[in-house]
Amino acid sequence: MLIEKINTGQAELWIEDHIYRLIHLKGKRGTLATAKEELRIHRELSGGMQLPLFADLRMMKNASPEARDYGNSEAVISTYAAVGILIGSNLTRIMGSMFIRINKPSYPVRMFTIEEDALAWLQQFK
Repeated sequence: MLIEKINTGQAELWIEDHIYRLIHLKGKRGTLATAKEELRIHRELSGGMQLPLFADLRMMKNASPEARDYGNSEAVISTYAAVGILIGSNLTRIMGSMFIRINKPSYPVRMFTIEEDALAWLQQFK
């Protein structure tokens, strides 16, 4: 199942094989507004189903504290069954580690450096 790709100017979003996909574009900063917009798009694409999320943050510049805090909101919890984060630099590793340690999300979250490993891990949450 591949559901249309949407480019917001910040990221590309779609659903493929019952996994939400989010690919941040190079040099873009994650804000609370962009996080809410990305969640809204995923919910629209799926009809509100709870699915795992594959988030490629390798090109992302950074995320605001408000965007990181949003990860524990009821809207996010009810949308994403688990989150696999693809990282490629120490900056994104630090951002991801901070998100996990500070927010302690109620859904499983794991960071990966290899896309196929992340997607394989997310299969169990479909």
